[in-house]
Amino acid sequence: MAGSRGGTDFFWFYENGKRLPLRLIAGDLVHPATGMKVAPFTPADVLERLANRSLIPNLLVMFLVLSILPGVRALGGSYQPLYYPLMRFVICQALEVSGVDQDLGQALATDDIPGAWGHRVV
Repeated sequence: MAGSRGGTDFFWFYENGKRLPLRLIAGDLVHPATGMKVAPFTPADVLERLANRSLIPNLLVMFLVLSILPGVRALGGSYQPLYYPLMRFVICQALEVSGVDQDLGQALATDDIPGAWGHRVV
């Protein structure tokens, strides 16, 4: 949560040169100060708003998305060997269950060295 210690906004609404923090409330991305519903939190609505640049992700969300792509190596601390393969597995399962982007799921499943050396980089 913006303005509070240890928190962040995962998505921001961008309009007329202004960036507003959004919260997930009852399945919608909502500006907390005004209560304005910006978008339903569904893949189609999020993708549409990302494409038209009215919704922007924060750096953590962008890092998580980039780090699961085949051929992209994320560098991290000593816990990376634990969370990196787990996140890839979760994404593979989500792609399989949803039936979308089977090529990405196959590429993730067959990537033979997904970040195996990243935990040794400081």
